Amino acid sequence: METGVLSTINEYSNEGAFIIASFIGGLTHYLKKMLRGETAVQMHEWFGSANLASTIYTGIVFFFVTVGALAGGIVDANTTFWAALYTGFATGFAVDAGFNSDGSITSQLNTVKSETTTLFGDSQTKASPKSTNLPSFQPADQGSTSSAEVQPGKVKVVIKRR
Repeated sequence: METGVLSTINEYSNEGAFIIASFIGGLTHYLKKMLRGETAVQMHEWFGSANLASTIYTGIVFFFVTVGALAGGIVDANTTFWAALYTGFATGFAVDAGFNSDGSITSQLNTVKSETTTLFGDSQTKASPKSTNLPSFQPADQGSTSSAEVQPGKVKVVIKRR
């Protein structure tokens, strides 16, 4: 019976390494945020009580990304062990970075909305930039380049004509 269990473990070692490395990648993202001083919450709060909705959302995305990687053949018996570890780590880190936070998802969306409104004007109007934030300039002659920088959103516009 042990041979069956060991052969099964050996047969699916790449998939197991991928899943374990995914969790480690997510934990590493938290550690990066903590070491940079970007979060003050403890690990158990980051993955739970600080924002339970964000953690649940991240868990759902993590589940579907992991199942998709395994079912889609991205990680299988033909994948090298080290490639499975790297892919798993990168996947876990990216999913946690993209979807988990210690703040409310709604407050983060409101922050993005206010920054966008500052740069481009009220969202009720058409998405045209505020004329006060953009410098006016005339395109140069053919073969040359014109550029402008916008300070509020640090947007750089480069126009190349040929």
